[in-house]
Amino acid sequence: YRQLLELGARLVFVNGASEQLPVTAVGVDERYSGRLATEHLLSLGHRRIGFAGGQEWALPAREKLLGRADALRAVGLDPDCDLTYTEFTVEGGRAALRQLHTGNGDGPTGIVCSNDLMAIGVMMEAAEVGLRVPDDLSVVGFDGIDAAGWTQPPLTTVVQPIDKIAATTIDALRSLIDDQTLTLPDFVFRPELRVGGTTVPPAQSP
Repeated sequence: YRQLLELGARLVFVNGASEQLPVTAVGVDERYSGRLATEHLLSLGHRRIGFAGGQEWALPAREKLLGRADALRAVGLDPDCDLTYTEFTVEGGRAALRQLHTGNGDGPTGIVCSNDLMAIGVMMEAAEVGLRVPDDLSVVGFDGIDAAGWTQPPLTTVVQPIDKIAATTIDALRSLIDDQTLTLPDFVFRPELRVGGTTVPPAQSP
């Protein structure tokens, strides 16, 4: 990307700002997303809330983790427990659940996932090891992809406004191409929680 900038390319990053390069970014408020998902589980009575974060170096995952920490600290809970980092894939979600639930019954009762694919993987692994979603384990995803509505039960997820993000990205890129001297701020959108069937109060309060 740095080489492209040096060659005069006009760039806009989508859902992943750079911490080193002066490139306009368009995306969702990741920190708010993590907080929104966590607050939903807290409102249901969960107190052990895990985080399946994808790759630790990824800025969106780190921002979601900060939002989760904001929500947990607000109610006096330790945000440093029940964390795992794998891949942003279905298999990454399965691996995350294997790490968070060791089979001794003291794992989290709810899990916030960095994306819907990971959440689907968590649900698949839960079925494999005999955990019922949502009775034994509540799961929240992020993105709002179509597949979130195909799971049984339908996935509770934090939905990002894809159409707005896409339109804003195109408009920003066109503006940067038309005016080579132009600089633009980042564009950040608020997501919304879409409650499905994968989140309910925990079976037993800790």
